[in-house]
Amino acid sequence: MIRPTKYTDLNLSLLNVASSILNNVKENKSLTYEELLGKTIVNLGDKSRFNYISALIFLYSLGLVDYSLRSDAVYYDKKEVKKDEIK
Repeated sequence: MIRPTKYTDLNLSLLNVASSILNNVKENKSLTYEELLGKTIVNLGDKSRFNYISALIFLYSLGLVDYSLRSDAVYYDKKEVKKDEIK
């Protein structure tokens, strides 16, 4: 869930898990699905796996990561926006 309640552990929230995933992908450029899951669990704990897929979907919908089926890898896909395109 994106919207936290008073019982939500903020370290395991979707936004924090997404932030951890994005940092790992930026640092390594490309990671397999399992490698990225392992790094997320090491950083945030085993309970972070419950928001892992939702966080990947969230980052994919924002256009920050992409997935390659052939290599089963998640990679950073931030396209630079030029000032001329903002108009």
